[in-house]
Amino acid sequence: ERNDEQFDQQVAIKLIHAGMTNADMLLRFKSERQILASLSHPNIAHLVDGGNTSQGVPYLVMEYVDGEPFLDYCNRRNLGVDARLGLFQKVCDAVHYAHRNLVVHRDIKQSNILVAADGSPRLLDFGIAKLLGDSARHTVALTRADMRLLTPAHASPEQVQGAPITTSSDVYSLGVLLYNLLSGAPPYRIGNAGPRRMEELICDTVPPTPSESVAEDVAATHGQSAERVRRKLVGDLDTIVLMAMRKEPDRRYPSVRALSDDIERYRKRMPVVARPDTMGYRLSRFVDRHRAGLAASVAVTAVIAALVTFYTMRLSDERDRARLQASRAEQVSRFLTNIFELPDPGEAVGESLTAREMLSRGAARAERELAAQPGVQSELMATIARVYEGIGLYDDAERLALQALEIQQSLYGPDDPRVAQATITLALALQEQGELERADDLLAQAVGIYRKQPADLAEAAGGGETDGLAAALNEWGHNHHLAGDYPGALERYVEARQRYEARGETKTSAYFEVIGNLAQVYELQGKFPEAEQAYRRTLAFQAEALPEGHPTRIDTTHNLAVVLHQVGKFDEAARYYQLSLDMERQAMGEDHPALGTTLANFGRMYHEQGQLDRAEPLYRQALAHTLRTRGEDHPFVAYDKVNLARLLTDLKNPGAGALFEEALAHYARTLDAGHPYVASAQIAYARYLNEAGQPAAAREAALAGLAICEQALPADHWLAAEGLSELGQSHLAQGDLAAAGPLLEKSVPLLTASRGAADQRTRRATERLSRYQAQLPDNLAGE
Repeated sequence: ERNDEQFDQQVAIKLIHAGMTNADMLLRFKSERQILASLSHPNIAHLVDGGNTSQGVPYLVMEYVDGEPFLDYCNRRNLGVDARLGLFQKVCDAVHYAHRNLVVHRDIKQSNILVAADGSPRLLDFGIAKLLGDSARHTVALTRADMRLLTPAHASPEQVQGAPITTSSDVYSLGVLLYNLLSGAPPYRIGNAGPRRMEELICDTVPPTPSESVAEDVAATHGQSAERVRRKLVGDLDTIVLMAMRKEPDRRYPSVRALSDDIERYRKRMPVVARPDTMGYRLSRFVDRHRAGLAASVAVTAVIAALVTFYTMRLSDERDRARLQASRAEQVSRFLTNIFELPDPGEAVGESLTAREMLSRGAARAERELAAQPGVQSELMATIARVYEGIGLYDDAERLALQALEIQQSLYGPDDPRVAQATITLALALQEQGELERADDLLAQAVGIYRKQPADLAEAAGGGETDGLAAALNEWGHNHHLAGDYPGALERYVEARQRYEARGETKTSAYFEVIGNLAQVYELQGKFPEAEQAYRRTLAFQAEALPEGHPTRIDTTHNLAVVLHQVGKFDEAARYYQLSLDMERQAMGEDHPALGTTLANFGRMYHEQGQLDRAEPLYRQALAHTLRTRGEDHPFVAYDKVNLARLLTDLKNPGAGALFEEALAHYARTLDAGHPYVASAQIAYARYLNEAGQPAAAREAALAGLAICEQALPADHWLAAEGLSELGQSHLAQGDLAAAGPLLEKSVPLLTASRGAADQRTRRATERLSRYQAQLPDNLAGE
């Protein structure tokens, strides 16, 4: 604040962070000061003053902007599409003004644009701007090959590659900003990608259109339903955004003004200048970039092209057309799916990025060229959605599955088996993202559709190997399983198993998938011998029927390791855990979400053996992996935090308490309050509180966990027994022997029966019972 008593003024001061005052940074900072001094525009934060501190560190005195980041401002006020476009055009005016003054911003992103209370945006931070021109006062070399300054999620391909920068780079970054502004989602998920992966995403990957990426919760920020926003974006706005974001600078808008003018044409309902990309051009660019891996990529392209060509044939006989269409659809589905079931998906198509790009191209071509044959189009979309699910790209799977379902419903009505199958595909994509309630509604609809069908139609809808109703029941049971409703899961699994057995289908992969799912429920109910037997039986079948890298075989290997670990067969469990990790890495790569689950369970095994030094790195790897591959809002993040908090409890680390609280808060946002995971977390937290000398709080946590166990688990389940032990300990610590005794006495035999006398939980409960008995008066102890 100005304090010379002449007039009041509030400003913002910017200076270099301590430790960064090397020669290059000082030159860069001084250059920014010169740039800002030359710019005067109502939508650019202007320079007030500048100077050096007594230590020689330069600083800027800038206009103080009391505002919100650009996207936050729009979202908090539920601005509609047209209002967002109007505000965006003001930003374009500021950037265009800078370009006319020979300045490229090079870091346009929402945090560098603040919107003041009066609704006017201010463009900030020209700290990495590059001057265009030969002015002697602007000759500082602002970029070196080993020192690229950029924000990856907003950087243009030429910035990422270190190529020459022009005003076209700002056009690209504005396109990224507009994409996010309209759809509520970024075009790429950069995350923690390394430099090579980041470059592949930005330089090679074709993003979905903004309308395809509209976030489901966009109504909360746009004031309109997701479907209505999609309808507004489809067509001209999709094309405008993607033209601004084209990979090649010379194919984008020639200037920011041209971009803004095209938006104005859209707002006035006039024809826009932008034209959609053509498949021919995009494929030719792909060939130029990937000649080394072209042979395999061409194979995938040829399959998609052959399928499209085949389905456009005019067949005179309607029955032959249906039969041949079903046969070819099955062939292409199997071919595309098998590509991603090879030990290394990259062997099939050159690299994992190529796989995603080829799928994206196939979907785009189907949407564009099969509009006149929506039945074929929807089958292709559903097939590619299933492949996306198989390689862990669940957002892409959801987007395509939703499109396929909408087309099927419009063609066949609500009660057709094809609609049921498309509904299941969408449900599985949602399930993998932790949206269990939405998935459950969809699976219930699919089962309802199949129950309405005559037996022969229900069976045919299953794809030839099994009947559709049994498959739908299995998937529905799995959703109940994930939601912690084990009785509901068991009911649906058993009905599915009975249908397969009634048809004599006891040698099929579908049947053994149900057996494997039943094994998981047995395991979660503490029936480990039954679970072990079922897993061994399933794995023996899969060893003959499936290749080693098949995802289903990997899952069974992992699940058998968990059961062996639970029954104390640690050496054998360790072998199966390691085998599972090796197969996952080889078949699915380091970025598949399943890898995080295996790391977590492997860590638990070492933890329960008391090998804390081996467990901790596995737990931390699992948590980092889950955050990276599943996102911050997935319930498995809390699961991994609980595992780590348990370990920190054993290490007497006080940080365990805060981690438990984070996990419980996370579960409250992502799971039903009665989920067994919540019970497990509460009971583990009770143990921490007991050991931290907080028995009253421990009592509350134990009671909360036991209340869930009573509803969700059998009465003799080991988790309930552990909860009784913690509750008993809380009473014992408070000197209430009468309340502690029955609880401790009940917990020990239950834990011994379910987990064995050598288990950590059993030993802990036994020690507490001994302490209780030692405190009894002699006459009571004798009894």
